[in-house]
Amino acid sequence: MTSSLTKTKFAISSFLALLITTLPTACSNAKTIEAAKVVPTPAPKIVRFQKADCSTQKCVAITFDDGPSKHTLNYLKILDVPVTFFVTGKNAKAKPSVVRQASDEGHQICNHSYDHANFAKISAKAADDQIQKTDAIISSIIGDKYNQCLRLPYVSVPRGFFKSHPDILHISWSNDSEDWRYKDPKVQYKKVFSKPVPRNGIVLFHDVHAGALTTAPKVIAELKRQGFTFVTVDELNLQRGKVNMF
Repeated sequence: MTSSLTKTKFAISSFLALLITTLPTACSNAKTIEAAKVVPTPAPKIVRFQKADCSTQKCVAITFDDGPSKHTLNYLKILDVPVTFFVTGKNAKAKPSVVRQASDEGHQICNHSYDHANFAKISAKAADDQIQKTDAIISSIIGDKYNQCLRLPYVSVPRGFFKSHPDILHISWSNDSEDWRYKDPKVQYKKVFSKPVPRNGIVLFHDVHAGALTTAPKVIAELKRQGFTFVTVDELNLQRGKVNMF
């Protein structure tokens, strides 16, 4: 009886010793397996587009208005040329990471008012508030990469606007996809090329709509075929203190 009890105690002691020895290793292995399951979020692609000299090269700028929106990240995935995003302050404030990613990937960010107001129907003070508020939001997101540029909604410029804003760079467009009106990509494509895209021209899309996800790559491909170099609007040598119309 005593011998059997001694053997049992020895077996229990051996088991406990083995458990104490292997437990840390088992826990460590479990943590390693758990860590291996965590897949880090991929960092945004960093693109360094080559700068162009539009005084000697045939340049064009692709632009997108009204975002950022739920579609903007999809546009960033398909774009292989630099573009300019004219963002509203309200949307930029709601989606700062999208604005930051677009800037980090080599695209330009410009001001498109705070909430898409018609500047012909608001006071001069309200207009200034719209511009300054959005400038501040963009600057807070991308810092000194923001070089003030503006496209007023509807290109609705109040009388005397440039007298009080002589240094502001205001950009319109030369070729409009009218993607806000027509949802068919084939119609949008025809609208862009309803007249020749001029040298230093500007093509307008809207990243709040998904239709141009099909149209924009085809337009870009055709402009490449025509020998255009793609730039952001700040490379077009446009004049400040006026509406740059085409």
